[in-house]
Amino acid sequence: MNVTYLNDDDLDFLQHCSEEQLANITRLLTHNEKGKARLSSVLNHNDLFKSMEGHPEQHRRNWQLIAGELQHYGGDSIANKLRGHGKLYRAILLDVSKRLKLKTDKEMSTFEIEQYLLEHFLRNAWQKMDTEHKRTFLQAVDAKVSELEELLPLLMKDRHLESRCISPALQPA
Repeated sequence: MNVTYLNDDDLDFLQHCSEEQLANITRLLTHNEKGKARLSSVLNHNDLFKSMEGHPEQHRRNWQLIAGELQHYGGDSIANKLRGHGKLYRAILLDVSKRLKLKTDKEMSTFEIEQYLLEHFLRNAWQKMDTEHKRTFLQAVDAKVSELEELLPLLMKDRHLESRCISPALQPA
């Protein structure tokens, strides 16, 4: 079974992710919270991906297949079958915003929509946490800051991503 990847500038950053990061993303896309394989997963049945099982760079060499799985995951299974592919990442974000009844403007950048959704999820999670969970969360965030600081320069190698993340007023002329 094939995974059809639509060229998507918003997912190009995946090529800069580590094997471990891509393996984690793949696991989230292909398995449910109980660890059971999702029936709708296309990647689990992809011959190329399966043939590289155990290869030390199985995920890095197949980042476009993983991106295609994300596009399929974000689309409706029947519509994906009819279209022959999933949805662009930006369209997925707009769909999620709509389902959550969040007001997003189609003129917003993908980065701004991501930030808006992240703020929504964090705000809701924070409100549901007790004091101990809040303390644990803040410690985990502190631990991840150094990991993010290592990843950010790699992401910034992607000139397209850099131009979306840096305010136009701060970009070199």
